[in-house]
Amino acid sequence: MEQEALQRRALRQNRTVATGLLLTMAAVFVVTATVREPGFWTALLHAVAEAGVIGGLADWFAVTAVFKHPLGLPIPHTAIVPRNKIRIGEGLGAFLERHFLTEELILSKLGALDIASRIGAWLASPGHAETLAARAVSLAPPLIRAVDDAEIRAFTARALGRQLREIDVAPLFEKAMMLMTAGGYHTAVLDRGIEFAVEYLDRNAERLELAAGEREQRRWWIPRAVDRQIARALLRGLKELLNDLRQPDSTARRKLLGAVDDLTRDLAASPERRAEIEAAKQRLLDQPEVQQWLGSIWDQARDLVLADLASPESKTREGLTTILAAAGRTLLADARMRERLNNAVETVVLRLLPWRRELAQFIADVVRRWDERVLVERMELALGADLQYVRITGTLVGGSIGCVLFLLSSALR
Repeated sequence: MEQEALQRRALRQNRTVATGLLLTMAAVFVVTATVREPGFWTALLHAVAEAGVIGGLADWFAVTAVFKHPLGLPIPHTAIVPRNKIRIGEGLGAFLERHFLTEELILSKLGALDIASRIGAWLASPGHAETLAARAVSLAPPLIRAVDDAEIRAFTARALGRQLREIDVAPLFEKAMMLMTAGGYHTAVLDRGIEFAVEYLDRNAERLELAAGEREQRRWWIPRAVDRQIARALLRGLKELLNDLRQPDSTARRKLLGAVDDLTRDLAASPERRAEIEAAKQRLLDQPEVQQWLGSIWDQARDLVLADLASPESKTREGLTTILAAAGRTLLADARMRERLNNAVETVVLRLLPWRRELAQFIADVVRRWDERVLVERMELALGADLQYVRITGTLVGGSIGCVLFLLSSALR
């Protein structure tokens, strides 16, 4: 908008000067024509003004005829721009295609630009990588929210389910079990599980007893008090078993750890056990709850990403800033990488060159769809200020020619 305002101001100023000069010549012409007995200098001034008016009017007509009909009269071969709008668009497109979008010119320009060095220097400059990362992060939330959650959720469930069905989990499970048992980590996992179970029983003992004593949970012939006593005894026995498993040298603990070791060996040697694990995996994936959980992974990931992007200390923005700055420094330090990047840019541009005909057609179509008044206004803003100099020059040149002709005719007489 600032550029357009400057163009309008320049056009208005130059047009005022050209018109003022023409009116001055016309005034001089009228004044000198009223002198009854003009002397030499009066006659000379009259001849200069007369020729200046003729030159100024001729160039005013020529400049005006480029954009519109002079005085609104439909004079042939005027209003050149609006009458030839289609041809102008086609000419612009053809000019770009033949003289700008050539392979030699583009490769020469790309080689002189050294885009890789420019990118590296820009990214390595303080603040640039952070600014670019902030812009990218600010664009991400609207794009994420614009995605149809239902479709992505269904796609996530299908994609993850398909991948999990194709993965043979038995070898992975076997490796994990071997690593755990070899390093003794399975004992730590067991201890943590026992602690969790004991804490859960302690927190929910009363509720579990009440649940066991509910009428719909017992036989009608067993009294409610007996049900609660049985439930209390079962919970007490379960806690005793868990406490026994906590003891490092207890028989129950040794048997359980031995069962884990046996399972690990069975996985390595038993195809039947591997088949059982695979079948269990397939049954698990068939459960509606698992399918729902797989689909909910998108919601969880989306919420985590949006929360991080909204945070003033976003890890995503920090990581992206680090990556971009490092890429800039690497480009500046590695000549081979810069060469590879420049070659990649050239390859991409050259692959786009066959589309230059489509680009030329696109330009022609855009110009064709422009309103004639808009086209005239834009071209007049771009060229009108300079064309007013034609009017000024025409008036001055006309006056000079009138002066020369008057002097020559006087000399001949």
